[in-house]
Amino acid sequence: MFNLKRLLRYAIGLLSVALLFNILGYIYISYQSRENDRQEENEKVAGMLQTLSQQVSKDMVLLLVDSSSQNRSLGLADELQRCLMDFEAKQAFLRSEIRRPKAKASGALQGIDTLFSQITPFYSRLDSLGRLLLENKSAAGAALLADHIRYNESQYLERMQDINRIYHNVDNGFVNKIFFVNTGILTSLIFAILLMAVFVFIPIIKQSDRNYREVRSSLNKVQESETALRKRENQLQALGAATHQLIGSDLRPTMQQAVMLMGQQMDTDRTTVFEFRQPAKEGENWQAVRLAHWNRNGQESLIVGTDVFPWEVMAPIVATLMKNEVFACPWQDAPSPKLKEWFSRTGTKFVICVPIFVGTELWGQLGLSHCSTDREWTPADFSILRSFAASLGSAIERARMEEQLVLAKEAAEAGSRARSEFMANISHELRTPMNGIIGFSDLLLTTIMQETQREYVQHVSKSAYSLLSIINDILDFSKIEAGKFFLEHTAFDLSDLIGDAVDIVSIKACEKGLELIVDSPPDIPTQVWGDPLRIRQILINLLGNAIKFTDSGEVSITVRQSGEPVVRDGKTWMSLSVAVKDTGIGIPAGKLGTIFESFTQADSTTTRKYGGTGLGLTISKSLAEMMNGGLSAQSLAGRGSTFTLQLQLEMAGDQPVDAALLRTPLQSVLVIDDNNTNCRIMHEFFTHFHVACETCTDGEEALQKIRSTLAGDRNYDLIIIDHHMPGMDGITVVRKIKDILGPVPGPFILMLSSLDRSQHRLEARTAGIDRFLAKPVKLKELQTLIHTIFDKSGVARPAVAKQLIEKLSAGAKVLVVEDEPVNMMLISEVLKNMGVEVHRANNGKEALHLLQEIHPAVVLMDVNMPVMDGFTATRHIRQMPHPHRTIPIIALTADATADDKEKCLQAGMDNFISKPFRIDEIATMLKRYLPA
Repeated sequence: MFNLKRLLRYAIGLLSVALLFNILGYIYISYQSRENDRQEENEKVAGMLQTLSQQVSKDMVLLLVDSSSQNRSLGLADELQRCLMDFEAKQAFLRSEIRRPKAKASGALQGIDTLFSQITPFYSRLDSLGRLLLENKSAAGAALLADHIRYNESQYLERMQDINRIYHNVDNGFVNKIFFVNTGILTSLIFAILLMAVFVFIPIIKQSDRNYREVRSSLNKVQESETALRKRENQLQALGAATHQLIGSDLRPTMQQAVMLMGQQMDTDRTTVFEFRQPAKEGENWQAVRLAHWNRNGQESLIVGTDVFPWEVMAPIVATLMKNEVFACPWQDAPSPKLKEWFSRTGTKFVICVPIFVGTELWGQLGLSHCSTDREWTPADFSILRSFAASLGSAIERARMEEQLVLAKEAAEAGSRARSEFMANISHELRTPMNGIIGFSDLLLTTIMQETQREYVQHVSKSAYSLLSIINDILDFSKIEAGKFFLEHTAFDLSDLIGDAVDIVSIKACEKGLELIVDSPPDIPTQVWGDPLRIRQILINLLGNAIKFTDSGEVSITVRQSGEPVVRDGKTWMSLSVAVKDTGIGIPAGKLGTIFESFTQADSTTTRKYGGTGLGLTISKSLAEMMNGGLSAQSLAGRGSTFTLQLQLEMAGDQPVDAALLRTPLQSVLVIDDNNTNCRIMHEFFTHFHVACETCTDGEEALQKIRSTLAGDRNYDLIIIDHHMPGMDGITVVRKIKDILGPVPGPFILMLSSLDRSQHRLEARTAGIDRFLAKPVKLKELQTLIHTIFDKSGVARPAVAKQLIEKLSAGAKVLVVEDEPVNMMLISEVLKNMGVEVHRANNGKEALHLLQEIHPAVVLMDVNMPVMDGFTATRHIRQMPHPHRTIPIIALTADATADDKEKCLQAGMDNFISKPFRIDEIATMLKRYLPA
């Protein structure tokens, strides 16, 4: 080992010397190469000087002897001048090279300097002769000059050849030196390579073999790490897939799939999810319900069962899990004999229990069992298992929340069904007596009565419909909230609709002493398409509110066209603005933004003066928006409110009333009314029909106007006077006017409210007034009354027409199935007046027996009846043999929703009539199904 080290040191020393020799040789060769290149260049220049001297002497001789061509002489002169310049430059270069310090130091080159000094005179004479010929081309003494040229050129060549030989010998000496040095360098390199092979390469090869073995070992470790990383990646992918499985809707099967994925990727033998159930009493055993289980042997199906673990087994596990820690235990380290017995019985060598928390409560555990001892569990494995357990806890918590949501949804649906059933029952119970009130009112209007009695009955009918509208409000609000509200589309007269709405609320306005005014210009089209029932519902609501919150003054409804008609899809649409204005208490600014909310009123205190449900404005606004319109409010506290209904209605094609339609001899009218708004409306009405109209606001002013007209020998054709005026009432003013006019005064029309008409009618007739105009004044009624007064035929139109019941097929049989005696009586009376033979049944069972004896043309079937309802009876009839199974069955139902009507059709009924019904509805339905 010592000799080897010495040898290694010697080898390194020799190698260093060889390398130093190589370095010095390379330096010397580099220097000699540069000198050699310079000498080769000098030798090349010397050779070129020989050639140039020959070219110069030749050109000079030719220039001397050639005089034949001027062009050629010029060319020879140019060539000679070029050669002389090149000759001079190379001569100067060679002179500088010879006189270099390094050249002078070289003994071999000293002879060149001597030779060069000898040829200088010949070069100078040769150069000067050339210059002389270029300056003077005379041929005098040409022969002598040519001999000088040849002599100098020959002498110059001899000396330059000697210089060339010396350069050649010096160059050969350089080559020999470089060859010798290169041979030494090559020998030293070979020697150095051998030394390196012996003392460096062989040890390196040996060391490389050792390094290769170490690298091979390192690669094996890297492969093992890659395998572990790949396994960890598969485990993480399994964790992601298992977590994704737990997002499914049904937790139990998705939990089984997730447990199977984790068991396969975690390389365990058994994987189980347990739900803990604490003992009900102290001292009882814990229970663990197995919800999902996977076994490497192939038992991958869902196993549900209950394992009872003694406290000795559960205590150490639960104590660890309660601290949110993983319980990992090999069989030999079992903390209790019971647990060690369980290890032995199940063949388990290692067990892991991971806690599953739902919120802050320990819900259960994820258990993994391994049956061999070669499995090593790392912290990364525990981290993945804890992540999966956390995902399980989140999924279980989400499933609990979904169950609670389902229960809440079912409870909400049950509440909605209960509310719908309650509303349906309330509707049925209220509509049933309303059917009797409205039906008998309509039936009473078909009889002969006094005019006052007829008006009373009409008011009863209108009030009944007003009450029905309140019932409909409650149902409408329920349907709007449920999203099951639908609008109708039918043609109607807008002025009639407004008049009906005003008539319904006029009695209440009269009771409070309020002036109710309708301002609808006659030039607005009134025949439109839309939902008249809902528009009237909105107007009644707005008018009712205005009257309720107004103690004195007036309530007006104003109709205006808010824009030019537009054409869309071939239909003409009109924008209308209907404003209901009052002089009531108004709405505070802070409450104005909340009045359209459900169950909200401006005054919500317990001491409030005005009652109400707070649903009217909410329903009205919703209905207006459903009709592509809107409802807005403006108000000042203590100064009244204005509610504006915006409507988009399709025009039915009819034009507004033309001024020429009022074809009467009426020329001048006097209107006496203390209300300025009424006076303005009357004036606009008569001006539209080109009738001169004057107005005054009290009796004294009216008497003065009449005296003035009599003095001018003219009189009014018609005097319209209000009854309630300050100072003198209307009847007193009429009496004084009669005294002024004499025995034959003109016609008088007295404006009276609905309540005042019966009270003051006899007094008014005694005073000479036989025409009455109901307040609020509706322009269509005023127009009809004027036609009646000034009709040339003399046939007066009745103020109140008698309703007639149309006669149908005589002898036709109709079976009425109705359990309510009042409704049965009403329908029977109506059908008898139509000439129909009526058969009665109190329930569906009686109807089925009666059908065996008679064959009616139509069956009017009530829906809700004891013993057997209408639906069941209809299904039995549809199963009877022909011809009973084809009898038309019309439902009589007080349930007003679309679902109830659809239920009637699904039961086999042909059509339905809603209670309360009108007489004309029954007539229309019977004409459709009775034989001609």
